[in-house]
Amino acid sequence: MTLEKSVVTRVDSDSAADPDTRKSMTGYLLSLNGGAVSWRSSRLGGVTLSSAEAEFVAASQAGQEAIYLRTLLRGFDFRQVGATEIWEDNASCIMNFS
Repeated sequence: MTLEKSVVTRVDSDSAADPDTRKSMTGYLLSLNGGAVSWRSSRLGGVTLSSAEAEFVAASQAGQEAIYLRTLLRGFDFRQVGATEIWEDNASCIMNFS
């Protein structure tokens, strides 16, 4: 029996979540074969003008982490075939990636 080796990323953002600073909260979770291996939840450094922009920034950060994780795993002779899936729930953000 062989396991499908894959890194999957899930991203979310809450636009202007902080009522005092109007900064967005973002977060991502990277999982390897179903188990969480990297995650982050934080307030964005700057103010975004829309929920799509906040989601795009969060997805970009998650993409950078996915590249880092895949590079790290390559050092352990882990070879993922195919692209890393990034699951995003904002339609405008998804259209920007397409």
